[in-house]
Amino acid sequence: MIDQFMRHRGLKVSRRLEFDSSAFFFPLVAEGIGWALTTPLCIVESRVDPSEICIAPLGTDAPYRELYSLASNSDLADVAAKIAVIFSKHIRTRLPMKFRHPHEWILDMVRFPD
Repeated sequence: MIDQFMRHRGLKVSRRLEFDSSAFFFPLVAEGIGWALTTPLCIVESRVDPSEICIAPLGTDAPYRELYSLASNSDLADVAAKIAVIFSKHIRTRLPMKFRHPHEWILDMVRFPD
């Protein structure tokens, strides 16, 4: 998805690394070693202060992701819905605490189901 997004804009990156965890690359970016494409959720869960990095939107046609809570169809089926509610409450609480001026625009980019 990111590759298509960059190709569509004519961007070619000759050297790149991909990480499964933002815990590694956020400190590097904060120290001025490279840049990253990431999600608001990764920023929220990172230990980096958003004021230590430059955060810029990719545009209205930027890729996005939807998160789902899954469980088997066993006795634990209702757990998925409960986890989704707990997670949503957690993120709704953490987002405003993490993204203050000048990053409030990130709050408008995160949507929750009704």
